Amino acid sequence: MIWTPYTAIMFILSLFAIALTAYAVPKAWRIWRRAEKASLEERYELEKAFYLASTVVWLIIISRIVGMGLYWVANESLIPLVPGAMCQWGIHQAGHPFSWIDSIVKLIVIFVYGIWLSLDMVN
Repeated sequence: MIWTPYTAIMFILSLFAIALTAYAVPKAWRIWRRAEKASLEERYELEKAFYLASTVVWLIIISRIVGMGLYWVANESLIPLVPGAMCQWGIHQAGHPFSWIDSIVKLIVIFVYGIWLSLDMVN
């Protein structure tokens, strides 16, 4: 991997998102499993956990949106470092097929978090 300031920031931002996702998923799973059978006191605790998980997911989606824009800036910064690459197409072709898969996964992740947050807004 070629390290530039932009790729380092992308890496740190990705670690941040992974850590927050690892924190939010078990909480969301616990809320989903216990919501129907919960007593009144437990519902209050689940509601507090829901607001915490919702806030964490908002942080994750903001970091992913920033990361998506930074991804293209990082690709631009790699153009002089990759032999034969004259534009972002060349950067993507240098990492074929993983760079294309990464671009698709970035879009899918944004939509998944968006669905989560739209359900949060409905609640």
